[in-house]
Amino acid sequence: MVVMNKKLKLVSVLVFISALQGCALLDNIANLKPDEKNRQLLDLDAIVNADTLIFQHKKLSRLKGKEKKQACDYLNQEYSKHRSWKAGWLMALDASKQDNCLRKADRTQFLTELQKRSKWSESLTWLGQRLLQEQQLLSQADNKAKALSRKLKKTQQQHDELKQQNTLLEQQIQELKAIEKTINKRIGGEVDSPADN
Repeated sequence: MVVMNKKLKLVSVLVFISALQGCALLDNIANLKPDEKNRQLLDLDAIVNADTLIFQHKKLSRLKGKEKKQACDYLNQEYSKHRSWKAGWLMALDASKQDNCLRKADRTQFLTELQKRSKWSESLTWLGQRLLQEQQLLSQADNKAKALSRKLKKTQQQHDELKQQNTLLEQQIQELKAIEKTINKRIGGEVDSPADN
């Protein structure tokens, strides 16, 4: 029992020290300039295969708002200046998210360019092919959605026009009924007048 308590205390102390070191690392990262901060968070040199690429992508996908924009700017800069396929892949993987580093329109061209420039392993070749297929499917779905949206808008316009025509026809019918009543009253009044004599 005494040995268990000592081990439990030791583990607690180690967890506490690790937590303090983690907080110190986060404080150090928070005080860095944006580019240095991004180098700390997104370690491009650590990417050696698809697994480490996915690990770095998870870090990127957790970022939000200003931090995400700074990370994207950093990746764009690395890709533009050094043609870093690692930075390119992080941006390409991130392109399926809402808040991403690439515009949807640029993704297919970017992926095709990456395939030509990258140092491929089998897993990255497979990943590139899957991302291109996904992008093609997304583009097709987007085109279909746009076509359906146009068709819906046209149908809605036709519906609105028919509704206006229907309202106009109902008004005309009411006017014709009023005229018919007036005519019937006059005819009925003329017929009554001679009969009364």
